[in-house]
Amino acid sequence: NLARLGMKAQCVTADGRSYDPGRTVDAVLIDAPCSATGTLRRRPDILRGRQADDIKPLAILQADLIRQAATWLKPGGCLVYATCSLQFEEGEQIADSILADESVALTSDPVTSEEAGAFAAAVTSTGALRLRPDMFAEIGGVDGFFVARFRSVGG
Repeated sequence: NLARLGMKAQCVTADGRSYDPGRTVDAVLIDAPCSATGTLRRRPDILRGRQADDIKPLAILQADLIRQAATWLKPGGCLVYATCSLQFEEGEQIADSILADESVALTSDPVTSEEAGAFAAAVTSTGALRLRPDMFAEIGGVDGFFVARFRSVGG
């Protein structure tokens, strides 16, 4: 897609909790490591071997990645946090904790129903997207996902 659009990308392999891009950026997408419970409809085996204790370290990692990435943003920059998890602890709870943390210069940037288009039914009261495997059966269903959008208020 990059070549088709005439764009270039520089791939970097690093731990996002300590990485410093050396400059500020307009946007960051965090496709966070998660329990992948949202893929249950396609991968029922995903729950085999999973323990309740598996979620906590992933949630901590997700919050750490968001906190670090927030420091990379230009004022007004966009940060999108996404997980393919059905777990509240890997979605709404992380977003709420980031917004409550005064040391993180992010504010919520709610997704509107218009922006969500065909997925408008997945827009939550806080402007996040919460997709569940039982939704959108008319198009064959979807994986479970959580997506929250933030804006940098740093400067």
